[in-house]
Amino acid sequence: MLVLGGLLGCLDMLGDVNVDGVGTAIEQNLPPPEECSEAALLDGSCVVSCAPGMVRCNSNLLQRCNIEGDAWTLLNQCASEALCDPMAGRCTTPACAAEEHRCTQDGQLQVCRADRSGFELREQCRSAAYCITEPGRQRCAETECRAGRQRCNGAQIEECRADRTGFDPVGAACASAALCLEGDTGVPSCQQAACVPGQFSCSGRQLSRCADDGLSELPINECATPELCNATQQACGKPSCEVGAQRCTGAVLERCNDARNGFAPVETCSSPAACNPTAAQCTSVLTPPDPSVVDGEDYTFVEESRAALDGLGPMRLRLPREWSDIDESAWANAAGTVLGPRLIASSDAERFAANFDIPGVYFAATAQAPLDVAARQADFDLTGRCTKGGSNVYEDELYLGSVQTWTNCGTTNGTTSVVVAAPREGAAFITVVIVTMLADRDEEARENIWDSFVVED
Repeated sequence: MLVLGGLLGCLDMLGDVNVDGVGTAIEQNLPPPEECSEAALLDGSCVVSCAPGMVRCNSNLLQRCNIEGDAWTLLNQCASEALCDPMAGRCTTPACAAEEHRCTQDGQLQVCRADRSGFELREQCRSAAYCITEPGRQRCAETECRAGRQRCNGAQIEECRADRTGFDPVGAACASAALCLEGDTGVPSCQQAACVPGQFSCSGRQLSRCADDGLSELPINECATPELCNATQQACGKPSCEVGAQRCTGAVLERCNDARNGFAPVETCSSPAACNPTAAQCTSVLTPPDPSVVDGEDYTFVEESRAALDGLGPMRLRLPREWSDIDESAWANAAGTVLGPRLIASSDAERFAANFDIPGVYFAATAQAPLDVAARQADFDLTGRCTKGGSNVYEDELYLGSVQTWTNCGTTNGTTSVVVAAPREGAAFITVVIVTMLADRDEEARENIWDSFVVED
């Protein structure tokens, strides 16, 4: 049952609406979410869109649109579709347990509705004394109850009156109807609950909710790490960093911690310039490069390629012949996992890849998630070695993405452009092209590289 349209109508009249315990619906007059098949999502031909913070019911699943507006996240699993309340942002407590029976004072034998929203009449008995709710034997009896006989009526233990005209409650009700057991002896008792009905709990990465009958834990979601499982907020926290991600905070080299809820210091370098998250280590303070590297004769351009890897390639581009030191090792993350093919070319490929302070090019591609331009741009944060400049849209005939400019890089105060883009059509992969420039001839090299780089899949 999708209720987004109705909720949007309410937003039109009320303006901003706070959904208690869920988030704030701040968008108005937004189109309804486009539902995509799994195959369409994978090939990119269909994209889920929704209003960030919006809440809906998808059958009995209570869901909220994520902050990017491109996916629905699970908030809770309700007992039935009828008990899912998107306006309140919560699951309504079931009025009864599945197949629960009860007897009313006027002798109605009632059964819990299929959606667990309340009871409905199953049969009218002559009086309450003729109404039987014993599990497996629920019926109207032909004879009235026996004086002193006890039974479970839902969660309540009852005893037949001495005059056999009906039943009276005995003691406090059990925690749920499922916990009221008559047993083989015919003397009812309350079974101890395994958990508190409706209460959330975490076991490792697993977020669970206690079933309404208190007998079992219902899995709700599996979080990225145990530390991100939050039973109080009834949700999985969003990881603040990727596994193995590294950064520099001043001179301190930091790495994403095991909990993925922040960064932990790894090493304190001699200076911010010596902190190198790409190389995952502190480096020596660099001496100025040879003058011929900084400026010199005009470049001559040649075609260069890298063989296929992991289904991507060959990779081809046009670059200066003078960038003859070429590194064709695979693109790998800090944990050593190979992401895809890579080509680095410069007069000193190692120095360029570690510091981006001399002319060169870094060209790589991956088909591994996240296939997101913004996320991959974040992988190449040059803070600590450069000053962050402007960001613009990158587009050519084949690719569409973004270009981030960095200035004052290293000892040379070079300018570095980081292009992260995806194919306009067909293939699902991300390509990265980084060029550092110090002189006019390097600008010409960047133009040649941007005009020629291509990854085949």
